Amino acid sequence: MKLLIITRANYPSSSWGKRVRMIANGLIKNGVNVKVLVTYPWPKIESINTVEEHIEFLTKPSRKKESIFSILKQIKTLYQLHKTLENYKDYDKVLLTGDRWLDTAVVVKFCKKYKKELFVEVVDEVGRKYDNKKFSLYRSLAILNREMFNHNLKNINKLFVISSYLENKYSALMPKSKIIRSSPTITCIDEYIFNLKTYNYFELNNLIIKENELLITYAGSCERPNGILFFLNCISNLIKNKKYNNIRIFFAFNIGDFRVVHNYVSELGIEDIVTIKIDISHFYIPSIY
Repeated sequence: MKLLIITRANYPSSSWGKRVRMIANGLIKNGVNVKVLVTYPWPKIESINTVEEHIEFLTKPSRKKESIFSILKQIKTLYQLHKTLENYKDYDKVLLTGDRWLDTAVVVKFCKKYKKELFVEVVDEVGRKYDNKKFSLYRSLAILNREMFNHNLKNINKLFVISSYLENKYSALMPKSKIIRSSPTITCIDEYIFNLKTYNYFELNNLIIKENELLITYAGSCERPNGILFFLNCISNLIKNKKYNNIRIFFAFNIGDFRVVHNYVSELGIEDIVTIKIDISHFYIPSIY
């Protein structure tokens, strides 16, 4: 079988980028012919030089910025995707990641033309991080893109979701038989063990934990911080209600909007219990856990 995976991800360092990589590598090890098209955002130079042969970037390294230029660049990328897909008409199935309207529309057209099965995986709601931001054209288009995705649900053969929230949301919009719950975490054991032995994050050794203190650690991306903000709000409520007073939180972020998390921690007034480290390479994540 030949499977084409199409994704928008900071490949391979973001949480979604790593997820796609694990899916692709796992399928390849099981005899599936896989090709991954990374449409956006702009990759880093080291990503271009070090990724596997089955990865193809449709954009060149550049600076990521939320602006009109970025919107135009994304539209250009959609055109590139439309042209590039013609090179993969001999593939049997297509897996698209994300709930983006225009991306899905381009891929749906391709799948209809060549009678391909289309699978879509959704692990979050794109645009959710913009819900509480000030008005801007970029914010408005991001939210519209998410909402318009629902119009393409009828053209999807199977929808993979990782949470009960997403399952319930889409069950109200499409036949439940088309929805499949997938694992929220995918890990290559061999790679995990290698990184654990090779990359040791020593700074954690300096983190002083008092007796009977509960340490909660998150290591990874905050590219879409809505889940992290929800978690922090829950912790804040627990502390305010005096149900717990022995919690410590340690964040090790490798990518994302760090300021949003910093500002929210300050807004909640829980700076004393939260430690944030940024720009931590994803190779160190196993040792942090």
